[in-house]
Amino acid sequence: HIDHWIYIATHAPSKQDQSYFNLYVIKDKQKIDYLLNYTCGHTLQIVPGLLKGIARNPQMGANVYFLVTLKTPPVNRQIHHTGLAYDQTGKDLPEVTMNGHVAIGIALGLVAQSAASLGYKTGFNVCHGQKNSTEIEIWKSELGISEDEKLTLGLGIGYLSLIHI
Repeated sequence: HIDHWIYIATHAPSKQDQSYFNLYVIKDKQKIDYLLNYTCGHTLQIVPGLLKGIARNPQMGANVYFLVTLKTPPVNRQIHHTGLAYDQTGKDLPEVTMNGHVAIGIALGLVAQSAASLGYKTGFNVCHGQKNSTEIEIWKSELGISEDEKLTLGLGIGYLSLIHI
């Protein structure tokens, strides 16, 4: 199933068939458990109106974790109505980034739908460390992610175990 989901993610439709993201698939349970420690940002309301807490993101604890990083496409296929190519790093960067987020949403949405149709539980996660934090560097170091990639969206896929008493 994992190979099938990788195929879906890497062959999902995107604007101009551009490659807006890199996909990292984590299957090693020890690595998943380690990286779970660096998913701060899941806010809980402990006492209504009074006390809030921040927990690790439970979607990261799945059996397999798909992480997508946003990148600038290596080939620029986007052309303005004037005939000039988009400036992928300058004034047109917001549109390139938006197109990347759309491509990521489509890709992981299709993966989640496929996993759910096969009976798996899924959960999305954007908590990969706060901006400019050392947590982000740990993720990048552990997975070999380049400096110019931005951690964007994760999808945990797994089995839900229920204990009957």
